[in-house]
Amino acid sequence: MAENSGGAHCLKYGFTTTHVLGLEVVLSDGSLVHFGGKTLDAPGYDLMGVFVGSEGTLGIATKIILRIVKRPECVQTLLAAFPSTNEAGAAVSDMIAAGMLPAAMGDDGQSGDSGGGSGGARELSKCGALLLVELDGRWGKSAALMNACE
Repeated sequence: MAENSGGAHCLKYGFTTTHVLGLEVVLSDGSLVHFGGKTLDAPGYDLMGVFVGSEGTLGIATKIILRIVKRPECVQTLLAAFPSTNEAGAAVSDMIAAGMLPAAMGDDGQSGDSGGGSGGARELSKCGALLLVELDGRWGKSAALMNACE
């Protein structure tokens, strides 16, 4: 919460601040303050939003009220290989334009021939870009059905 970390799931679910509804904070002078509340988007200035991600510079959170998110009924992860990073980027744009919002998505962090591996791993190392995609909910169920048919 202090760093507003979110990881790969920020694409669909947002950063930590999206899920923090309220805070109890001890300030540097020892006073106790409350930000937010038990409902989403409390009225007034978003002081809680300023505090989340402040890395402890504004005070120490002693209580955090979080929004609970329902667990998706199905989650599937796939790895897609592309000849180039441009084609991988186009695939990402096409997915989002089609209304498919992956729970998480990331590239391999490197492209080109890494020179190692055998069989399928060697073939993947020769591609221009790898894209790791996590689908959940309706899309995850579709991916599970596709995997079952192959």
